[in-house]
Amino acid sequence: MRGMADRVFAPAVVESSTVVNVFVYGTLRLGGVAAGLIPGDRRPALLADHALYGRTHPYPYAVPRPGSTVRGEIVRVEPGQLRDLDEYEGDEYRRVHATVEVDGRPVGAEVWVAVTDPPLPESERIVSGDWFDR
Repeated sequence: MRGMADRVFAPAVVESSTVVNVFVYGTLRLGGVAAGLIPGDRRPALLADHALYGRTHPYPYAVPRPGSTVRGEIVRVEPGQLRDLDEYEGDEYRRVHATVEVDGRPVGAEVWVAVTDPPLPESERIVSGDWFDR
C-alpha cells in the first residue's frame, strides 16, 4: 500500500474568478421590466449609504447618501455580461464597486449609480429605498 506522500492529488476545482456579483435595485430586479437580461439566482441585498430617486420615473437612480439604504438583489454574472449591462444602463450611470449586505454579511458587488447627484428633484426621492414601494 502506498503512503500519503506517494499519492498524486488532482488540483482542487476552484470556482472561476470570472463570475462577478452585481447589485440591482430597479428594472433589473426580479419583477422589473428588464429582469430577463440577468438570468440566475438572486438574493435580497442592501446598499448602505445610498439614496434612491425615481418615484414617478420609469427607472430609478441610486446616489451616495450617508445614512440611507437602497434595497435590491444580488446576482452573479459572467464578465461579458457586464459590458451588456453597461450598455443597458447608458450614460446616466457609472458602474462602481461597492460593498452590499447579503444575509447580514458584507459582499463586494458591481453597482450602477447615477452620474449626477441628485439625478432628480428631492420630491422624486424614494424614502423607503425600495423602488417597488414607490
